[in-house]
Amino acid sequence: MERSELKGNTINAETKEIPKGEIYELLVLMPLDDFKNATYAKHVNENGKDKIIKNLNDSIGGRNFWNNAYLILGLLSVLSPIGAAYTYIRHGREPKVDYDGIYERDLPTDDPPEIINALIDNKNSIGTPNKKGFEASIMNLIDKKVLKLNVQEDANTETKDLFLDFSNVDNSNLSLSEKSVINTLYQFADNDILNLSTLNERLSSESNAERFLEDYNTWEENVKNEIGDRTSEYFDDSGSTMISAIALFGIVFGIIIAAMGFMTNLRNGLIALIGGIFLIIFSVTLFAIPEDIFGRWTEKGRVFYLKWSNFKKFLKDNSLIKEHPPESIVIWKKYLIYGAALGVADEVYKSMKLQIPNISDYDDGLFMYHYYGGYGLMYHAFDTSKSTMSSSSDSGGFGGFGGGSGGGGGGAF
Repeated sequence: MERSELKGNTINAETKEIPKGEIYELLVLMPLDDFKNATYAKHVNENGKDKIIKNLNDSIGGRNFWNNAYLILGLLSVLSPIGAAYTYIRHGREPKVDYDGIYERDLPTDDPPEIINALIDNKNSIGTPNKKGFEASIMNLIDKKVLKLNVQEDANTETKDLFLDFSNVDNSNLSLSEKSVINTLYQFADNDILNLSTLNERLSSESNAERFLEDYNTWEENVKNEIGDRTSEYFDDSGSTMISAIALFGIVFGIIIAAMGFMTNLRNGLIALIGGIFLIIFSVTLFAIPEDIFGRWTEKGRVFYLKWSNFKKFLKDNSLIKEHPPESIVIWKKYLIYGAALGVADEVYKSMKLQIPNISDYDDGLFMYHYYGGYGLMYHAFDTSKSTMSSSSDSGGFGGFGGGSGGGGGGAF
């Protein structure tokens, strides 16, 4: 109520608004003698003053309680950042190690590229490979002559098609994950020959897309099995697991208090609404933060991570490669394969062209795969498979093709 007054026998009361669903009530305390001549008044033999004051106090107390409750709910949203800060301090700070290298010229370990991809490149799920690892494994199989790559020109379109030849595949010395790569691609071959340039079109079929993604998932699991206990030996995910729980709880709790704040007309409801929205945004952001921010490497894993990160730094920096160029084309090929696993294959190829002017003399399937856009072809294969399955169902959840060369070739020879 904004204003009330008594003028003679008239009571005037004003308010600016009456919210929807609310009532406007006027309680008046008057002497009983004022109603002596009120013929039609109903007399109740009860102390109305005490009852009115009690009801009024109860109403004020209830409003104050909920006002305070909304204030507390809104302020509770700051517990999530506090919890995140505690988690980082307790679980996220990296151990000190006896390694101070600036860069690495040589492969720090002899692990296959898909293993390095899983442990180093996929920071959102350390120990799980992504599609750059699948790509690097294809390149490694081409380099080991397990797969043969041919390039043919289409006379009608004047474009180059890439063909993978499976006729000389020998599975006896391959790992399970490498066999999975072969199986994933071979099912789309005709007479032991797969035209990579038409793979994208074939994956627009729901059955083909489903088989492709299922085989990819098998490859992913095989890589994780080949890593084995090394993931837990190298990386402590206690903090990242805790932060995921904080984020999930924050989203649920944020939705609840934001809804409560939105539905009330009490003053502090706005604080609850703002706190809930903040909590939702903050919690969603937590899910997007790389796993190694709140988790941490063990001492052994930290050295492993730093060495491979410095090797990646070396591959990205043309000035470093110019200062310390590889001594043979064999090393360049290793750089290109592991550059693909780490998402920097384009940078490696550009450096290679600058350092080896006669690169066209090397009729090598690995170089042709990069030059003629093998990256782009496989990117579209994964993208088409995902789109095909998403349009046919709500299965969702197949991640994007991370990093590297989305569009293909590394430029003219």
